[in-house]
Amino acid sequence: MKRIIQIVLILLPTLLVSQFSEYTSNFINYDGQTIQTASATLDYDVESIEDYLIGWMADYYDVKFEGNAVRNPIDNIISVENVLIPSISEKPIKIDFKLDETIQGETLLNVFAQDYNGVYISYKTNQEQFLALENVVHEFLADYITEFANVQEVQNELVDESNK
Repeated sequence: MKRIIQIVLILLPTLLVSQFSEYTSNFINYDGQTIQTASATLDYDVESIEDYLIGWMADYYDVKFEGNAVRNPIDNIISVENVLIPSISEKPIKIDFKLDETIQGETLLNVFAQDYNGVYISYKTNQEQFLALENVVHEFLADYITEFANVQEVQNELVDESNK
């Protein structure tokens, strides 16, 4: 039993890390500007990530997408105005999510925001706010990957049970 626990502890970080290829800040061209984003490349399709992201933002930050979100299908961007995320700003911000499939089953997620003055938040414009935005993305990634690991665990248990 001790040996099995050791193997699981060794393999678990590999499983979790393999669910996203890269986390970084990125730059995109949008709204006639070059905008810094908090971004991650995940080994999942756009629809799965978008569905989880919408539910997660609603649960953790009370972001109401229905009726408030504006979709820009040309740029693959979902924008939500009047979002209050106290760690980023005490005043409402506009937050944008750009989801692009990079290769089959892999998605590039870019998250960026405008402060209450309409200025895009970046490391250069407001380091503290940008680090808080990156932290929101880190929290999302941790929850998403943990959720995926839990789903995989349940699926593996079901397969094991059916093989008995």
